[in-house]
Amino acid sequence: NKVKNQVFEGLVKNNEIEVPKALVNQEIDRLRKQMLQQFGGQGANFDPSMLPAELFSERATRSAKLGLLLNEFIRSSSLAVDAGRVRSTIEELAEPFEHPEEVVNWYYQNDQQLRQLEAAVLEDQAVEKILESAKTTEKSCSYEEAVKPAQAAEVDE
Repeated sequence: NKVKNQVFEGLVKNNEIEVPKALVNQEIDRLRKQMLQQFGGQGANFDPSMLPAELFSERATRSAKLGLLLNEFIRSSSLAVDAGRVRSTIEELAEPFEHPEEVVNWYYQNDQQLRQLEAAVLEDQAVEKILESAKTTEKSCSYEEAVKPAQAAEVDE
């Protein structure tokens, strides 16, 4: 995940593009709804628009920019989702369950969940493709440093 986040950060930092305002606004709305869900504010009294857009503006702009860049890279590289990797990912997710075959079937019968998983696999494929041609530097670190969340690691450096 750290490497993936570093790739994403490099994409955003090294590619100046203008992000359509409508796309940023869509992302702000998505982030508002996500925050309300996380904090249990799904009742009738909570309207996502009550949360100020400024809270989400920077993150939404970065996310929209990253999405555009990643989609363009996938398109220009002619990447297609690897069905075998999707299958193995589903099987890996199903493994801890008592009846893993039921979980596998559930994924393949639930279009929304399957599309989300396919998108994640395609994203991983794009990161691998970017890393093939990227200039990388290996850094030795302890296990604790490796598993530390990215924000905590940045504060320590």
